[in-house]
Amino acid sequence: MAASFKEISGELRQSITSFLGTPEVILQAAQLHVKSKVEDIVLALMPWRAFVLLARLPLKVQVSFSFLSVRMIRIKESNQCLQVVIETDASSYEFEFLSLDESEQVVVHMVVSLKKLFPDSSPGLLHGGFSETYAALCDYSGLPFREEIQWDIDIYHNQGCREFNLLDFSYLHNQDVALSVSALSFNRWFTKLSCKDFKLSLDILEQILHVLSKSVTLEELVLENCSLKL
Repeated sequence: MAASFKEISGELRQSITSFLGTPEVILQAAQLHVKSKVEDIVLALMPWRAFVLLARLPLKVQVSFSFLSVRMIRIKESNQCLQVVIETDASSYEFEFLSLDESEQVVVHMVVSLKKLFPDSSPGLLHGGFSETYAALCDYSGLPFREEIQWDIDIYHNQGCREFNLLDFSYLHNQDVALSVSALSFNRWFTKLSCKDFKLSLDILEQILHVLSKSVTLEELVLENCSLKL
């Protein structure tokens, strides 16, 4: 027998969008299987994160996970319903949907969001995908999205500048600078990474090394008077 799903009431929908701070969210009624227990839930899909909320008021978030933490997505059929199993770095979640269309909508949303981070599948993205990658990394790490970083990247793009100069971001905390560097890993716009007269912290250096191992467009690295020890 097919599972019985609770519809998302108007009051619950409004409560969820108010909690998330935006109406731009995909809400999908589903059931969450946890061992032998089944919960009626609402799966709320944001651009880079999924929220699992109980399908009742008062509103309660069971769990949330970043799409960057997803390691595998499987779709399987069970008892005339479709199940989507999502494995993340921290846990595994088994969702049951009423129709193929609903399960596909969830999977497609996650896949499309992730594809925006990788230039080979999304070559037309502004700034080579930097904006999308930076926003996703902020969500994943729990750090705030710094609009000033986005403003500087917009200036780079408007001027046709393909040099990412860390000195332009020296007024920020090291963790924010490190995150902006990390966003260059799969970027196709910038071809040069430079830093002069700025002491690089260990976390920034680690991200620079990561970019060097991942970037396919970075052609030049210039580090001058950055307190590096050989």
